Amino acid sequence: MRRVLLIGVAWVAVLLASSLPFIIWRAFLRHNEAPTRIPILQLVSLGVVLAVSFGSSSVRPLRGMVLALVAFVLGDWIRYAIENTSAVVRWSKAAPQYQWIFLDSVIALIPGVLIALTLVGSGLKRQDVFLVRGNVAAPSRMPFGLGPVRWSSLGPILIAVLSVPLAMQLIATSRPELSPIKKVIGHLPVILTFAIVNAASEEFRFRSVLLARIRPVFGNGHALLLTSALFGLGHWFGHPSGPAGVVMAGIAGWLWGKSMIETNGFFWAWLIHGIQDVIILTFVVLATA
Repeated sequence: MRRVLLIGVAWVAVLLASSLPFIIWRAFLRHNEAPTRIPILQLVSLGVVLAVSFGSSSVRPLRGMVLALVAFVLGDWIRYAIENTSAVVRWSKAAPQYQWIFLDSVIALIPGVLIALTLVGSGLKRQDVFLVRGNVAAPSRMPFGLGPVRWSSLGPILIAVLSVPLAMQLIATSRPELSPIKKVIGHLPVILTFAIVNAASEEFRFRSVLLARIRPVFGNGHALLLTSALFGLGHWFGHPSGPAGVVMAGIAGWLWGKSMIETNGFFWAWLIHGIQDVIILTFVVLATA
């Protein structure tokens, strides 16, 4: 019964911290802009869960996870407040979309910093939050009865398998002009810098700390499901986007989290994610630069 309670509270906390409230408001209720009170309600609700974790021994194991989610939401609130200042809004209306995406990835370092601060006094080490290279050739347990395979083989396969549907989805949604390849070469420094920064930032704030907090409570399976749901829902308004984007990002997030757990490191999650980000910004550059 206690495990059922913990699982229920964990899912409520993750869905509260996710983009689900914004998706409901904008995509299903058909409002153009989400009100500023949504992040306040998210923080208040998570604050209640956090307070319960201090007062209830049954919920106490989730305290670290909920604290990280509070930092996650607070950081995003600050991020969106910066992005909605008059100066940034004025600039964004004139700037190409790829420049806006690059700026957003830099500002998105703020929630990562706040999540990192929740580790102070936690006793967790770099290895615990996967901030090491890990064993890049570690064996992987495959689902559906498939035989074991090493990540040194699985990683390159996943790069190819994930890249093709992503490119197809981006072609369908962004409708890029594919002829001027010189345009991509000229923007290559921006594309690569974005991929390096954004992949590391998202892997840290969506997976590293949360996996370290959730695994001791539920084990690997639920830790992967919870973090993948948070990551997938965050892509409804992103790249890839919409319901298909949520599914694609959720599956990718599950695989990247699996790589962290099985290799005890950051390498494959960061590399595969980074290559997907190269593809994303390349198509955005082709469509908007």
